[in-house]
Order: sequence, then structure tokens, then C-alpha cells
Amino acid sequence: MAAHERTWAGFISRLISAIKERRTRRDAIRDLRRMNDLQLADIGIECHRIPEVVDGMMAKNATKDEGRSARHACSPQPPSACSLLPEA
Repeated sequence: MAAHERTWAGFISRLISAIKERRTRRDAIRDLRRMNDLQLADIGIECHRIPEVVDGMMAKNATKDEGRSARHACSPQPPSACSLLPEA
């Protein structure tokens, strides 16, 4: 494969990953915003902190995924919105 083909392939791969990550973030925020204050309180989230919490959980999952992909040949699936919630 020529150098420019690898560059394009890498660019496309990073672009697809960024789109998937943005969609996952958007879906998680939407799902959490659909919950009422009591439900959010049960899982320890204040409604005004939803984007911050989602961003923190995605960063935490990304760090775990980097370690996992370094140990395994196949790349992990992106986290679902439910896996972004803090553990109770």
C-alpha cells in the first residue's frame, strides 16, 4: 500500500471513530436528560452536570479501551450510552 493510501485510510478511520464517539456522547446526554431529577439523584448525577459527567465517563472508557486495544489485536466496540453511567 502506498504512503498516501495509508494516510487516507488513517484519516478515514479517525473520522469514523470521531463520528461514532460524537454520536455516543449525544445519545448518552439525551438519555440522561430524559430522566427526572429523582432518577438522576439515584445514580448520583445533578441535571446541570450531565454533559460533564458523560465527558468524564467517555474519557475514562477511552483510557480503558486504549489499554485493551494494546493487549488485543481487534479494536473494542464503542461504549453504549448505558455503560457511560457511573456505577452505583
